[in-house]
Amino acid sequence: MKTRHHIFHLLLAAMLGICGSVSAATLDISSDTIGPGEEFWVDVDVSDLANLYGLAFDLDYDDSLIEVVDESVDTGVQPVIEEGTVLNEGGGVPTAIVGALPDDEQGKLVVGISRLGAAGTVSTGTDQLVVRVKFKAVGVGTTTVTFSSNSAEDDAGAELTVDSWNGGSYQIKLVITIADVLVDESDGSATVTATLNAAAPSQVTVDYTTNAGTATLDSDFTADNGTLTWLATESGARTISLGILDNNIQESTESFTVSFTNVTGGAELSQATATITINDDDLPPGITISDLTLAEGDNGGIATVTITLTGATGSTVSVDFATAGDSATSGTDFTSSSGAVSWTPGQSGARTVNIAVNDDNIDEPTESFFVNLSNAQNADLNDNQA
Repeated sequence: MKTRHHIFHLLLAAMLGICGSVSAATLDISSDTIGPGEEFWVDVDVSDLANLYGLAFDLDYDDSLIEVVDESVDTGVQPVIEEGTVLNEGGGVPTAIVGALPDDEQGKLVVGISRLGAAGTVSTGTDQLVVRVKFKAVGVGTTTVTFSSNSAEDDAGAELTVDSWNGGSYQIKLVITIADVLVDESDGSATVTATLNAAAPSQVTVDYTTNAGTATLDSDFTADNGTLTWLATESGARTISLGILDNNIQESTESFTVSFTNVTGGAELSQATATITINDDDLPPGITISDLTLAEGDNGGIATVTITLTGATGSTVSVDFATAGDSATSGTDFTSSSGAVSWTPGQSGARTVNIAVNDDNIDEPTESFFVNLSNAQNADLNDNQA
């Protein structure tokens, strides 16, 4: 006794009326990674097949993981199925397409497509779309879609040689996508977002904790840890708000991380850590030097010059100094001197330089010499001469 499925194939064969012979020809089913509950297309592509008039095949699949989308509004089943452009030559030739779900076989879609009513055949290129069917993921796991009862024919009804009919693989995954974050130091907080791609069949959780990097705990950010949860049937974003500390210290761009572990509910992580990058918004510190007036012999013959760093930085600051004559003469009126002063990371304030002033017991007008600053490191030189 002929089954309904067998009769359907006989009708397809009669409709297709097809033949030929080619080498290196393939039919390929697409592969993809999707989330539970998502609708997606299963594409059937053809490559290097000459004299093609029509195709008939079954698509076999695991109906516990995926199902054909039904667009019928009344009783019966009407699969969502679309033709490609290869058989209708870009829309200029009428084609016939059939898709049916046999009552007596689960996990099977019967497909037929031909240039019905059009003269001649087509010779295909590589990876040209023949037909696509819309499916929906109804479980979590990996499944395949494969061909069976397949044939390709020309317009004389003769079967064409297809070298391989290749199935496709579909991974249905719950994925938690983790996003990196970029903030300014003055923002006060950073929001890390973890997004579950689809509704979970059971509860999904993931633990998180902060980790210091070039950014320092309790100086640049505050520590946090906890668990993110999606209840069964929930999806979408969960957020973590982390404190960012404005320390008023000029420093380079820094970062720390949030690590994610102990995922439950069958979900996977797109990445195990989120990197939070902090852009510093503090101005670099400035260096100034103060002028000084004193009489010969005052202060024991020492001129004490003050060099001041205003503002702090996370790096070592230094500046060179050197005396230079003006109306006063080196060796006669003062002793030449040079060197450098520095501040360790986080320091600011004054540094002093002592320069010997000679009392020559000669009556002479007021004289002067200079102390010049140069080669400032990790700070702006706002005043370079006293």
